[in-house]
Amino acid sequence: MKTVFKILLILFTFSIISCKNDKNEVVSKNIENENIVEAQKDLSQEMNQDLLGTWTRVTYPFSVIEFKETHVRFIEGEGNVDPPVFEPYALSENCPFGAVKLGAPINTLFLIRQKNSLCEVIRIENDTLKLSNSKMDYTIPYVRK
Repeated sequence: MKTVFKILLILFTFSIISCKNDKNEVVSKNIENENIVEAQKDLSQEMNQDLLGTWTRVTYPFSVIEFKETHVRFIEGEGNVDPPVFEPYALSENCPFGAVKLGAPINTLFLIRQKNSLCEVIRIENDTLKLSNSKMDYTIPYVRK
């Protein structure tokens, strides 16, 4: 009976010790996740400031993107039936519509347009705004007007 008691005591001790380690790991993972979220917020806020203004497509000057605070307007070019309107947008590391950034460089974000359920990879490099689809099949460069 003493042997069974000792074995149970040892098992109980190990389970308590392992539970404490799991809690510490969970706490450290939560802190890491919070730090990542804060870094993402900083990146998106910084990019929001950089985006403000008018951008003209390099290869087709009639295509323009205008950013004003939390809204964006895409002027695709000549011959639109309906005039383009400003719509809300968001910047995020993740796309709520399931798109995943494949092969995207570091410090890229998704430009999320709720109206169209659309996520595009957006980044600014050397005063050039670049839009791509999530698979990075194409990149459309824009320069500040």
